[in-house]
Amino acid sequence: MLSFKYENNWYEIEYFGIKIIETKFTTNFIKSIISEDDEQSKLIIENKSFKWKNILYINEMTRYSDLISLNKSSIIYKKIIEYIGDESLIKDEIIDSIIKNINQEFEFENLLLKQYDINKIINSSLSINNSNYVEKQNLFKILNKLEFDEKKLIIFDNVNYINYEICKQLLNNFNILIVCTDIRGIINNINQLELCCFINDKKIFDVINQEKLTSYLELKMSLPISNLDITNYLENKNDQKSSIINFYLKNIS
Repeated sequence: MLSFKYENNWYEIEYFGIKIIETKFTTNFIKSIISEDDEQSKLIIENKSFKWKNILYINEMTRYSDLISLNKSSIIYKKIIEYIGDESLIKDEIIDSIIKNINQEFEFENLLLKQYDINKIINSSLSINNSNYVEKQNLFKILNKLEFDEKKLIIFDNVNYINYEICKQLLNNFNILIVCTDIRGIINNINQLELCCFINDKKIFDVINQEKLTSYLELKMSLPISNLDITNYLENKNDQKSSIINFYLKNIS
């Protein structure tokens, strides 16, 4: 179960590792349901509270440095330490010579002391590429290598290359929330509608099952709705029924 506080009300929707939410203003919605570290949680998944510190937020402006870092807990840092092994990143002979000569010149036995802070050395000599935005082909290579002490939540905010089939590969290591302005392109199968939730202002419609969605649309449209009609809508067909279905789903009331 996924619970979140939105517009001062708590809502519960079904959740099985991934949820797709269609709403008009994606970033605004995400900001409204995610708490800062010192706030009470506004997002709970399977009884676990999520705040910004245990969320990976990805949009079209995300850079590689937003996902990975050189802090001591990162997978990159650990790999660097493995490669260094028992070696040194600086030439000890030069450092020893500098210390000896300066101490002799100032006639002070221990004016200069050797200090070897591997973390500072790594961070001063290496950096994560921050010049490019994350690309599809590299994003999932990175995500599949990241290691965390706890299962994190990934929120995709209207990312053009994200869809359900691509995200399934992450389900073993992450909880996933896809927030978009149009579910078409995110899903391509009528059965995947059960992963979807539509939000318009304070109105929330969790599909749960296809029959519930069909009943809602038939009530609104006063027309029979078939599986083919739903499929045509998902395939973004340019027919009248698809347009009307899209209208009512984007204007849940």
